[in-house]
Amino acid sequence: MTAAAVQFDSPKGGFELPLEGLKMALGGANDRLLFFTHPNWPEATIHTADHSILDHPPLAGQRAMAAQVGQLVAAAGEGVVAVPPSA
Repeated sequence: MTAAAVQFDSPKGGFELPLEGLKMALGGANDRLLFFTHPNWPEATIHTADHSILDHPPLAGQRAMAAQVGQLVAAAGEGVVAVPPSA
């Protein structure tokens, strides 16, 4: 993660999804995975099982991201699996 994007790197290449417009949702068995999507790249999804990424300053530092993180934390406690899009 950078100050402006969520990054994915692999031996075959990589890409990043900008934080502006980024959507986050819990999913998988028992909401163990955190999914990142972006409306500009609808075919791309980044996922991780490491929920500590929600503590990274770039997510807390942007108002829309901080709101989504708060919704995810609340949803995880209530068993809700999706985060509604931010306004």
